[in-house]
Amino acid sequence: MTLERNVWIRKVKEGGWVKVAEAEVVPFNKKDVKEYLDQVIEYWRKKRSWAEKRGDQAQYEQATHYVDAFQSVRVSLFGELKD
Repeated sequence: MTLERNVWIRKVKEGGWVKVAEAEVVPFNKKDVKEYLDQVIEYWRKKRSWAEKRGDQAQYEQATHYVDAFQSVRVSLFGELKD
């Protein structure tokens, strides 16, 4: 199966392939994805810093997990961590 103008997804429950309308697919490019990841990493770093200053352990841990998760996606897609 090739991906051309038509997009296909696997429908797990039924085990078959289902064609998805192009209107249901969000177009994106590498630059936009990298910028998005960099922005959310910075956002969660700030939240983590804020939580640390306030002594909010739960918020600190949540922010740390989000930073780690978005960094993991960034490494998987681009092979590098955000500084």
